[in-house]
Amino acid sequence: MRISRDDMSEARRLYERAVELDRGYARAIAGLAATHAASYALLFTLDDTELDHAAALLARALELDPGLAEALAGRGMLDLLRGNAEQARVWLERARELAPNDALTHVLLGNAYLVTGDPGAALESLQQGLRLNPRLSSSLQSIMLLTSIRWRTGRMEEAEGLWEQARAEYPDAILVRLALAARSEETGRHEQARSVLEEALRVNPKLSVEGLRHHHAFEASTPDPDTFLAQLHAAGLP
Repeated sequence: MRISRDDMSEARRLYERAVELDRGYARAIAGLAATHAASYALLFTLDDTELDHAAALLARALELDPGLAEALAGRGMLDLLRGNAEQARVWLERARELAPNDALTHVLLGNAYLVTGDPGAALESLQQGLRLNPRLSSSLQSIMLLTSIRWRTGRMEEAEGLWEQARAEYPDAILVRLALAARSEETGRHEQARSVLEEALRVNPKLSVEGLRHHHAFEASTPDPDTFLAQLHAAGLP
């Protein structure tokens, strides 16, 4: 189950075509919004106008179908990416009420629980999502949430093993590589830190400390963003 820049571009093209064919297709509009939000969340771009595009599309989808769970979950994802985790919980809990069997909503809600300081609820939400759809266990979203829970609860060796697994399976997974680079730098493995960081920069050469400083995508991953960024800078991030 790969997630690459090319995959995201193709998904966007298909959703755009679906919307062209049916301007009132709320689910396609919400799906198109998700491609904009995910491009930002995955650090394929640092341009926050992607979030503005996603917000406008989600507003359209909810005008067409105010109870569309996918669009409400999308609102939650946007609030997470904008640093509004408490509001994200509200949207995602509402989406879960409307679509309790949607596994991905449970995973996204786990991120909101984690950022708001409840790793136990985050793990429970992740586990519920995986019970509903065991195939999600190998998804990047699930792996990143589980590693984030491990990191925040001090189980660093487990987190590092999962990062290495995701690094092998997802060649375009930037956040995984940034986390590994920061961890390697922290533990004195400077050559490895630089090597892993170079992999991330090959996916997005525009990555920088300043660009990431106002980006909320990695907030769930680390309890200390300033130290995280300092470690990346020491590893060679501009």
